[in-house]
Amino acid sequence: MTQLKTNVHDIKTIAKNLASSLHKDMNFKITHSAALNLASRSLGFANYNTYKATDELKYDTSYSKEQKPFESRSFSTIAKEVQQQRQDQYPSIDNNFIKFGENSEFNIFLYEEDDIPFLLCQLKNDLTGRVFFNSKYETFSLFVYPNIKTAFNSYDISIQNIPDKHLNYKYFDITKHLIQSKKWINENLSIMDDLFSLMESVKTNRTWFKDLCNEHSEEKLSKLWQAKK
Repeated sequence: MTQLKTNVHDIKTIAKNLASSLHKDMNFKITHSAALNLASRSLGFANYNTYKATDELKYDTSYSKEQKPFESRSFSTIAKEVQQQRQDQYPSIDNNFIKFGENSEFNIFLYEEDDIPFLLCQLKNDLTGRVFFNSKYETFSLFVYPNIKTAFNSYDISIQNIPDKHLNYKYFDITKHLIQSKKWINENLSIMDDLFSLMESVKTNRTWFKDLCNEHSEEKLSKLWQAKK
């Protein structure tokens, strides 16, 4: 994603204006922290902390003339740090799935529930490792139960049979519902960040998700699950 130039002071103003506009125009409240993360994502960064780290390196003038200036870290380095942070804060649940494949944007896992196998797609370098898209049932699966540290069960939100042109309205309804009624969203806003990102990817890759599901029969997936488990 192309990244626009700004600085840490600008983005705080952007976030403040964003939160104010959402509240005024749509009666939709978000925290300043969530607004900062959304503003950072719109500029091409994973979240506000990633943006801030890169920005501070770029503008740091604390070194003396005899010292070499700080060198900007590569985004691959930052991505690894984000991945490590995710593992430190949210112990991995990936070992409950079978790694099925990947591409430049998604990790693809095989999972089975009630003896029905299906594929789950997870954005690479997300923050929590808790948010997936189920390509069979067109469902967002947020693994949050029994709690965020040991989350082996999902809260599922279906967009099945929702036309593409109505996805934005559905996404707004989902977001409003989660913020208003789900305590764990407000306590773990990174989950909402991951859901926002995955929602955007689903809008642009929905056909690909459907094709992925149609390429692999339930019988084939079931045999693979049994063989590897």
